[in-house]
Amino acid sequence: MGKVSSDHGKKAELLARNYLKRTGYEIINVNWRCKHGELDIVAVKEETLVFFEVKYRTDISCGYPIEYIGSKKIACLEKAINKYLSVHNTKFPFYRVDALSLYLHKGRIRLRVDRNVLDFLSGSKKNIPYPD
Repeated sequence: MGKVSSDHGKKAELLARNYLKRTGYEIINVNWRCKHGELDIVAVKEETLVFFEVKYRTDISCGYPIEYIGSKKIACLEKAINKYLSVHNTKFPFYRVDALSLYLHKGRIRLRVDRNVLDFLSGSKKNIPYPD
């Protein structure tokens, strides 16, 4: 990844973290890494541990950010989450995986959170309802 892409990614993750804080999430880890991959943001809200996969695109002509989460990434996420849960003695009874997408649309950055995405991403990605 080049410096420009890296800078965009860091800015997108900062926007994502700020959004999550404003909407009541407590962020407990950012860019947590293990041999299986990286968890972009780990947060808590209402006794639920939430693992956020953050995706950013400046051009959506080839697809929306969530469409770039492929089967290999899903497998890595699942392994990384299992490792995270085994390493951290979490007191939270529930967890889920959400996708936080940032993208440019009509000159403005749009942000969208899709909840419980693993089942959706494992199946068909057709007809993803994004606004025009």
